[in-house]
Parts: sequence; C-alpha cells; structure tokens
Amino acid sequence: YPSTIFFLSVFSLAFLSGFVLRTEKSRFLKVLFIISAFVELFFVGQKFNPAADERIYMAYGDKIKFLKNQKGFFRFFLSPKTERHRKASGFNTFDAWIRWKDNLYGDVGLLFGLYNAGGQNVELADYYNFTDKIFRAKGPDDALKLLSLLSVRFLLIDYDFNSKKWKKVFKERGDYRIRIYENTKFLPLAYFVSGAKILKKEEILKFLKSEKFVPRREVVLEEGNESNGNISFFRKALILKKNPVYISLSVDA
Repeated sequence: YPSTIFFLSVFSLAFLSGFVLRTEKSRFLKVLFIISAFVELFFVGQKFNPAADERIYMAYGDKIKFLKNQKGFFRFFLSPKTERHRKASGFNTFDAWIRWKDNLYGDVGLLFGLYNAGGQNVELADYYNFTDKIFRAKGPDDALKLLSLLSVRFLLIDYDFNSKKWKKVFKERGDYRIRIYENTKFLPLAYFVSGAKILKKEEILKFLKSEKFVPRREVVLEEGNESNGNISFFRKALILKKNPVYISLSVDA
C-alpha cells in the first residue's frame, strides 16, 4: 500500500539520520545531512500532506462507481486469476493511483461501502475453509451456490464466459478490461427458512455444494451446536432494521 511505503521510507530516513548524527564527527557533514533529510521529506511528503488535493483520497474509477450505484446490501468477489493478475498503471501518478484503488486491493472497498467476500488476511479457520472451496472451484457456475451464501451479487473477472446463471453488466475500458457479472439469485444478508439439517463438521461443505441443499428451504447446523437437538421454528418473524453489522428482528415464537 502507498501509505506503508511512505511510512517505511520516513522510518528508514529517520533511523539513518540518527545513526549519522551520532557517529559523524564533522559538524559540516551533520548540518549538510540534516538539510538533505529535510529536503527529501519535503519533496516526498508534499504529495501526501493535508494540503494535498482531496481528490487523491476521494476519487475512484469506473468499477467502484458502478458498484456504489447498486442498491441494497451485497458483496463482491474477485476470481482467483483476476486477483493475481491485477494491474495498475496510468497517464500520471494521480491516474495510476485511481486505477490502483479501482482494482479493489485488500480492504480498499470498505472506504466506499463495498465488501469483498474473499476478505483480507482472514484468520477464521471455518471461513478460510469455506472461501478456499470457492477459490478451488472449476469456474463461476461451480462456485455459484457458495458465493450466493455469502451474499455475493457481483463477480469481477478478467475474461468472458457463457452461463445462464450469470449476467454481464459491466466491461471496463482500456487494455486490461475487467468484466462484472451479476448473480441474479444471490441470497440476502438475512432470510428465513422452514427447515434445518444437522451434519458433522467434515460433511457440511460437501453438502452445501451438492444439489440436495436448497438454501431458501433449510439451514445447515453443525452437530453439537444445535441447542441439544431441540430445533424450533417461529410462527412469524420480521426484519425491522439491518445493515452490514446489525440486524433487528421482531419474532412471534
């Protein structure tokens, strides 16, 4: 990330400055080094100081603009090949910076209210195993059911493919053209089902990908985590309020 590179360069310069000032005996060389360090920090920092044009922080490219304009909560996902081969170049530094952000590296999407289902540095074992199944899928259709469970509405991919389950809704301009395909049957953040199935942990992922599993009809529970086998269903439930981190329900049990 640019901020990390900037931090490391300043830290390195500060460390070397302290080393030189402590070991160098010539007063002239000490003064000269201090002036050189000041000039270096000024020219590097002038592009990132508070007086910099705010567009460098707020501007974004076509892909982010398209995703931001979509209504409702959803997540996006980058295909494994696309994630590995993203490029960022431009006519100048500002243009390259916008294109870099538009590639949605790491958690950049969070700045714009966009959520990457693949996560960033995911440490949760169960979630890692789940997404690993998606990364190992043979193609978009093979990963569709698992992506839908993560509320993935849009797939970013760097090649065209034909499928009745995906709809191409965006194609980027330029040499490196990213396509955005829409999963029209993605599942919302929260919904209600009428049944439940209890499985051993090692059987769950296989069942979730199978044709036997219908997400709209049942929930899959891990054996031992289903309230001692007592599963009850509500007569009526209503979502009062929801956002990416909060859900409020009214339940008639």
